Amino acid sequence: MGRSESSADAHQKTRWQAILVIAFVAELGNLFAITVTQGIVELPPLALRPTASFTLHALIAFALLLAHELVTRSTSRDKSFRLARVAIVLLCLVGTRLYFEHGVRLSADSPHYFAQAHTVLFDGDLDFDNDYRGIRPRIQIAERYPVGLALLGLPFLVAAHVLVLVTRWLGSDFTADGFGYPYETAFELSSILFASLALVYLLRVMTRLFPVGLSALALASAVSSSFLAWYMVIEPGMPHAMAFAWSTFFLGYWLEHRPVSRDRDWIVLGALAGVAAMVRWQNGVFVLLPIVDALLDGKRSIRPLAIVGSVSGLVFFPQFLFWYLTTGSPFTMPTSGHEVSWSQLRLSEVLYSTNRGLFPWNPVLYLGAAGLLIWIWHRRRLAMLFLLGFLMQVYVNGSVGIWWAGWSFGGRRFDGCFLFFVIGLAVVFDFVKRRPVVPLVAAVSLLAVWNFALVKQARLGLVPPDRLVSFREVSREGVSELYEIWGYPFAAPMNWLFASRYDTSPEKFDRLYGHVGFGNFRSSFDVEIEPYLTTGWGAAEPGFRWSVGRESTLLIPLREPRAYELRVDVRPFAGATPNRIGVIVNGSPQATRQVSELETVRFVLSEEMWRRGINTVSFYYGRTASPSSIGLGEDTRELGFAFRRVELVAIASDD
Repeated sequence: MGRSESSADAHQKTRWQAILVIAFVAELGNLFAITVTQGIVELPPLALRPTASFTLHALIAFALLLAHELVTRSTSRDKSFRLARVAIVLLCLVGTRLYFEHGVRLSADSPHYFAQAHTVLFDGDLDFDNDYRGIRPRIQIAERYPVGLALLGLPFLVAAHVLVLVTRWLGSDFTADGFGYPYETAFELSSILFASLALVYLLRVMTRLFPVGLSALALASAVSSSFLAWYMVIEPGMPHAMAFAWSTFFLGYWLEHRPVSRDRDWIVLGALAGVAAMVRWQNGVFVLLPIVDALLDGKRSIRPLAIVGSVSGLVFFPQFLFWYLTTGSPFTMPTSGHEVSWSQLRLSEVLYSTNRGLFPWNPVLYLGAAGLLIWIWHRRRLAMLFLLGFLMQVYVNGSVGIWWAGWSFGGRRFDGCFLFFVIGLAVVFDFVKRRPVVPLVAAVSLLAVWNFALVKQARLGLVPPDRLVSFREVSREGVSELYEIWGYPFAAPMNWLFASRYDTSPEKFDRLYGHVGFGNFRSSFDVEIEPYLTTGWGAAEPGFRWSVGRESTLLIPLREPRAYELRVDVRPFAGATPNRIGVIVNGSPQATRQVSELETVRFVLSEEMWRRGINTVSFYYGRTASPSSIGLGEDTRELGFAFRRVELVAIASDD
């Protein structure tokens, strides 16, 4: 009797679990319909405003999933994992709700991917002219792009088309031609869905390595604090959320099945690698990681390589075919600033430059990279393989002409490395968890730094000694002073090395490192030239700026070395007239010129003196004098020249 009752209870619970899963999936479909049709299609209607309806249905979906996890019999650890999974799903629902209201449709490169999908589904050809007329991008280069995002978005466009037909039957004015809000939104929701699935899968992978709570915290922190939040919420029409998803599927499957020995697993890895490369070709390099891992296990057979190579090539075949049919070559690579040059690499710039460098824009990923270094002491091979995968992406990204990825949010081209960073971040959290004194020391150190800044301001008289103090002003001044000394912490140590090399503040690193360079350089000596000044300059005065001391230095980034004429409008200080001025370019001095009044001094400088990137231009003077020495007040600065304007103009070649 007891056994039959237990069996009946289990059967009843299974039925409820199935009902809850079906209801949850139905609510996800409801959310898709609400988002695509702006609330016209909704079952049942819960609010007048579409965003409010979305919120209510999202809460219902969350409640259904939570109920399913609670009624599922499991161990304590499994229960924790299920609740963590619900939390990640909730995070994704919140992100989708934000996209509904604040997301940008078909921005940047998105129109090219959308045009690919549209022409296949609605035209049945690969002629993009009419597709582009419906979306009007700045340029038309769809034939150069990967097709993975377009192919994966096709089912969502089909669903959107069905919903549009339903809304037209209900009396809406949506057009059923494949263009407009419903289709664009559905296409971008494909990235959000796959990225959400990848986050849930990544949580499962991480719990094989770390405690559930630590894994969930690291994952939520990395998602909400990095470029992935932008490309899942604001611009999911770009390929980066989808690229993250398929790279994670590939890397996660490899981690779950290490050591890979079965042919079936190599087939799956080959298929996942093919899709990942078809979304963004550079993520195909990750296929080397399980192969290297197998070699390190002593497996010398070429069978895994043959399986992975053939399967990934077969899955990638639609891309070869697409390029062949649209360009005449099956091996077309992205152009228009995306050319690859293996000889002119910008490896450190893609990591540290404030022009969309990975670490300055994503400090949480800086911690993740540091965690991988810590992990070497615990899981040497896996940590080294992760670092190898990361360095391969650094090499590929540093070889692209527009290495900063144009207008982007952070280091978006590192989308495939997200799994590495999340695991590294979990390592950091675990390190701190085992050493609770670390955050205490960090907090006390910050308090000491704050006190140091306050002491210095009080000593300089910047803080009133006997009146109320505005700590807003104190904070602003203190942060500015500390920044001048230490620079941005998540650009270290490159900004410190930069400051040491050019004898300037680490703050200048933000303004100059990774600068694409000038063809010609022209500037007055007001605030416009501030980013390029280092030592030997006074503050800007109306129409000019004094040189201070016997030498004054500019840092000028150039696009390429050429022969230049340097022109400076200068006037010698009254107490040092006449005077002589010379220039030193990257350590090469030029003869001085005598100047007695305001004039334009010219120097012809050969191509050999310059280099691509940052160039040091130092002016030196025959003599200096202070205003106080000639009875002009109490100013004791040693002044040489008043600089009004500088121009560095390329000399035309005779060729």
